[in-house]
Amino acid sequence: MNPLIILSLSLGVLTFLYTLFWIKKYSPKYASFTIRDQLVYVFIVLILLGFFLWHFRVGAFLIPALPPTALAITIDQRVHLLPNRLVLASVVLHLGALAVFQAGIPNPQQKTHSWTFLALVLAITLVVLGILLFVGIGMGDLKFAPALVLWVAATDTLPQYLFILAILPALYLIFRRIAGHKDKYVAYGPWLYISLPLALSLSI
Repeated sequence: MNPLIILSLSLGVLTFLYTLFWIKKYSPKYASFTIRDQLVYVFIVLILLGFFLWHFRVGAFLIPALPPTALAITIDQRVHLLPNRLVLASVVLHLGALAVFQAGIPNPQQKTHSWTFLALVLAITLVVLGILLFVGIGMGDLKFAPALVLWVAATDTLPQYLFILAILPALYLIFRRIAGHKDKYVAYGPWLYISLPLALSLSI
């Protein structure tokens, strides 16, 4: 078996164990973790794990960050809050994985291209998200977004990411309204994260 697969899955198991510890110690502070929540969490982990293994060239680097990120967005979709400890774990793991991913790119020109636009993309994203604070995006999303945006910049998937990020939450909210729900806001954390593998799938 590929050593990278073994290392990636091993780190993923460790971070999954961390999420179990988090659920036991901290989840009552945000919301009791019901059977439905557990099923949603496991579903997200399994679906994205399958995607990352299928697109292993990039996905392998994202597996260790999957459990805490999936747990964070599971909580966010219920209570509209991204817990700081989970966000911190997710950001650190995404940034660490990105550093390893960039170090493995053999073409120096491609590295330069990815990082040349990094500051600009990140700055624009933060400004846009800051404006969107007025329509329901909170500070948790602002902490969460930069690490994901760095991945978008490094993999040259910015157009796909922004397109998905604009369309899917809007469609979700429209269908919720049609179904009779009175939601004014949509939890944006799940869309920030799910848009990343979807964008990667359009470019791989």
